[in-house]
Amino acid sequence: MLSSINTLWILAPAFLIITVILLINRRRINQDPHIVKRSFRLLKLYLISIGSFTAIAWLVVSSFPAILTTFGYPDTVESIQTTEQILDYLQQYNRALTTTMNAFSLFLFAFTVWLLSSIYEFAKTITHALIEKQSRL
Repeated sequence: MLSSINTLWILAPAFLIITVILLINRRRINQDPHIVKRSFRLLKLYLISIGSFTAIAWLVVSSFPAILTTFGYPDTVESIQTTEQILDYLQQYNRALTTTMNAFSLFLFAFTVWLLSSIYEFAKTITHALIEKQSRL
């Protein structure tokens, strides 16, 4: 069932829902007056978002190795009688591999963007807090 569905139809809404939840919680966290505490809470929120998207991508991809293993390999040459059977085997494997690669590339993109942006924002906030503390001394 899942092999006939494009991974974009699963991962794109998940990405959108996680992003909306992230923005709502980020707005609430940004009201905290303590800058370092706010930075740690935002970093925690970003890491939870990355983890959620990773879990969804993993669930999508993990269903496809089962599809690949259920096909089995032909034991002998006689078990493949026609070129249509060979074509069918190759097309099924190609669909599963393509879906896995799509999910992996979307995961890699989301993971890189979220992780790097959260680390950058966290470092910028901590640096700003340290500079502010130094200027008071």
